Amino acid sequence: MIDELSYIESLGLIERDANLSDRPSIEQYRNIGLPSGKLKAIARKLTKNYDSLTGAEKTLYDARAISVLVNDAMVKHVMSIEEVERVFSGHPAFFKFKYDNKGHLVDRTTDQHKRLGGLVSTGQNNDLELGLPTYYTQAEVDNEMIGSEDIEDITNLMMEGELRATYLRHMLDREGITMDEQEDHAAELARIADTI
Repeated sequence: MIDELSYIESLGLIERDANLSDRPSIEQYRNIGLPSGKLKAIARKLTKNYDSLTGAEKTLYDARAISVLVNDAMVKHVMSIEEVERVFSGHPAFFKFKYDNKGHLVDRTTDQHKRLGGLVSTGQNNDLELGLPTYYTQAEVDNEMIGSEDIEDITNLMMEGELRATYLRHMLDREGITMDEQEDHAAELARIADTI
C-alpha cells in the first residue's frame, strides 16, 4: 500500500504533509488531484460527524479517505486481472505460481512465459525478430477425439456412484440425519450403500 501511495504521490495527485509526520505513513497524505467529492463521501462513511470536524482531526479523516480510495482501486485492479486471466481465459498458464519455503508468493508469472505464447502465438517470435513481414503465419490445431473401449464401463460406474450418493442423501434427509452426524452413522450408511 505504501508503494502505491508513493507512486500516486510521484504522479502529483497527492502529497505528503510534513505536519503529519507523527502519524502512520498511510495517514500523512493530503489530496491534490484525486476526486475530492469521492474522498469526502468516503470520509463521511468513516465517521458520522465528518462535517463538524476541524483541524488535525479533519485532515486525519481526509488522509484515511485517500488510503481507502487507493486501496479500493488497488483491490479492484487485482480482481479484474484475476477475473480476466482465470475466469474468462481459463488458460492453464494463469494457475501456476511459485512460492518460497515459507509459502510466500515469489512469482505469479512462472508458467505464463512458457505457456501463454501458445494461446496467442503466430508462430514467430515478435520480441526478438526485427523487420517482421506484414503478414503472420497462423495454424489452428483441432482436438483429436480418440475413442475408448472402457468409456461405457466408466460412464456406468460414475452413474452408479451418483445414484448411490443421491439415494443416501435422500435417506439422510428422510431419517433427519444432518451432514455433521454422518460420522456417527457411518456403519449404517455403509450397510445401506451395499444394499443399493
